[in-house]
Amino acid sequence: MVRKNERGITLIALVISIIVLLILAGVTIVAISGDNGILVQASRAKQESEKAKIIEQIRLEIMEKQTENEGVIYEDDFYEILRNYGTISEDEKIITTVRGNCFQNRK
Repeated sequence: MVRKNERGITLIALVISIIVLLILAGVTIVAISGDNGILVQASRAKQESEKAKIIEQIRLEIMEKQTENEGVIYEDDFYEILRNYGTISEDEKIITTVRGNCFQNRK
């Protein structure tokens, strides 16, 4: 036989458990979707990885041209390689290579 006193303690424990679960759910949602959440960081890491890949491909092509030309890279070859990966501004002081959603600026 259950006494009233025991039933009250069980109800209080249930309410406290529900409140704790709601707090944990809120913290988890903020950790996943906040300004600095896991999803944002994953997206940022993907972009940085793609940038690094493009930069490495450009460097490899430059080294290949240098090997062909006995250690020298000509300006025309350099800009041709960069044009393969994106666009070059009119003044050619700022070079922007674009592939996918990645940008690499060089001043």
